[in-house]
Amino acid sequence: KSFGVQFLFAVIFMFAVNMQELIIFEIINLMHHSTRVLLWKIDLLSLYFLLTTIVPTFLFYTIVQYRAWPLRIKLGTILVLEAFYLYAFSKVGTLLSFLNSHPDADYFSIEYGISRIGVFGVMAMATLSGFGAVNSPYKHLTIFIRRYSDQEIENMEQRLLQTLNMVVGKKKRVVQLKASYRKHLKSLSAERNSKLPMVKRLLRYWKCWFNDDTA
Repeated sequence: KSFGVQFLFAVIFMFAVNMQELIIFEIINLMHHSTRVLLWKIDLLSLYFLLTTIVPTFLFYTIVQYRAWPLRIKLGTILVLEAFYLYAFSKVGTLLSFLNSHPDADYFSIEYGISRIGVFGVMAMATLSGFGAVNSPYKHLTIFIRRYSDQEIENMEQRLLQTLNMVVGKKKRVVQLKASYRKHLKSLSAERNSKLPMVKRLLRYWKCWFNDDTA
């Protein structure tokens, strides 16, 4: 949203697209060789200047500008961070095979520029892609979430209470049915126990009567 950020992005994007065009020109052998070399140097030196001075200084300034510090402390912090950044920038790419095989290469040569800018480009892309993969869903996922009014929420709460009351009523009904079933079983067992002596007496009388008849 800041004009400075948009301007820096436009300038860096311009030089990046120009480098892509130069790569295509190298493949198809378009334009004179000396002109291509001059454009390579201009692009690399411009990106050198942007990556080592403008972009980190602007980044460090945005970090400290909202701090309640005096101006001297802010400038000192920016200078210290810039010094650390330049040291890290000088060490980036030293493990590449070309730089190890050509230790006497010029620091501002095309090879050094491609190695440093390439490594920083990969680092920046990896950092930004990781940040975007985490930050973008966190900020924009709410677009796909439906918004409910207070009346809809109240109606859903009432439905939930009705469902809970229905569940409680069903559970009470189950408990009552179990109790009535147990009571019914007890009454049946008592009735069977009460009828059993009568059956025994009838069988006894029947045996006695049968014995008398046979005698």
